[in-house]
Amino acid sequence: MFILKNIKKVGKKEYRSTLLVESVRENGVSKHKTILNLSKWKAADVDALNQSIKGKKGFSLDDVKTKEGASIGGLWVMKEIANRLNITKILGKSKQAKHAMLLIIGRILTQGSRLHLCEWGKLQEIEFALGIDKYNEDQLYAGLDWLSENQERIEKGLFKHRHPEKAPELFLYDITSSYLEGENNELSAYGYNRDSKKGKKQIVIGLIADDEGVPVGVEVFEGNRTDSTTVIGEIEKLGNRFGATQFTFVGDRGMLKKGQIDALKDTHHYITAITKPQIRSLLKEGTFQMALFDENVTEIEIEGVRYVTRRNADMADEMKRTRLSKIDVLNQKITDSNKYLIAHVKAKVETQVKKISKVVSKLKLNQYVSITCNSERSIEVKINVTI
Repeated sequence: MFILKNIKKVGKKEYRSTLLVESVRENGVSKHKTILNLSKWKAADVDALNQSIKGKKGFSLDDVKTKEGASIGGLWVMKEIANRLNITKILGKSKQAKHAMLLIIGRILTQGSRLHLCEWGKLQEIEFALGIDKYNEDQLYAGLDWLSENQERIEKGLFKHRHPEKAPELFLYDITSSYLEGENNELSAYGYNRDSKKGKKQIVIGLIADDEGVPVGVEVFEGNRTDSTTVIGEIEKLGNRFGATQFTFVGDRGMLKKGQIDALKDTHHYITAITKPQIRSLLKEGTFQMALFDENVTEIEIEGVRYVTRRNADMADEMKRTRLSKIDVLNQKITDSNKYLIAHVKAKVETQVKKISKVVSKLKLNQYVSITCNSERSIEVKINVTI
């Protein structure tokens, strides 16, 4: 370990640096590895350190005053991941691209608004890691606009990087929604709210992933769009934007209905689940038998459509637990009603029976239980099937 003083001339200017270095060997070649930059140290302190390195007394590293600087670790790791995924190259080198990268990294490392990101950035080595000198909230919002305007180019670039030879033969699709507190959003509307936030407008978000589950495309729809109405446009996107000519499209039973299946079946394939009414209809027609829903997987082909059947033991157990839990709730309601009838001798039993029947309907237990009343003005529940 020793102190190295460098002098570099560029034109008429002279640049000096003082470094604490050590000699290392890599692949048989001797190199200098920098331990500490001493360029801003006082000359007396540098000389004292040099004397200490040479074994002379009068200086200790414990005497050096230190202070905590801005953080860089998280930024640097995220930047390297972005480099490896080719995100940095595809975004480009423009100022807007750098702001977009900051938005991405900031979303991963810290949650919050664009204003929060501005405050958080004051404690980070943003300039060193991302090459951004100063930024404000308005510039970050402008970065979101830039991402929206360049979305197609970015998605195509990332897709081509992952699939340089040809497009995958399998794509997964699903949608979700996000509710909004404000009113001023051009896509916000009242719709089926997955967040159970009544009275809130929302947006609907659709995501396409490739055969390894890696996202390849995202789109935001009006908040009142139903699952199935988003599908055909996404199928067309896979062909027009990503060059996928023949593929299997995977979606749940709520989005792949007759119209969407008709749009797929001439050129592509699809995988989805059929609904309970469809299963009942096929059982009634004799196409299916309950024996097919066993532990073993069974395949049936009908008019070019292949059905795969199997009994899901885990799902059956979960449904059983749910029904038992509902029956516990029902029994408690019946106990309360019977106590009421005992305490109020003039109360009508029929009124309490109607009240309990509404609870049965609300809990969707009609096919499993029936409510009776015995001669002692007591309501009872009878289980009609094996739970």
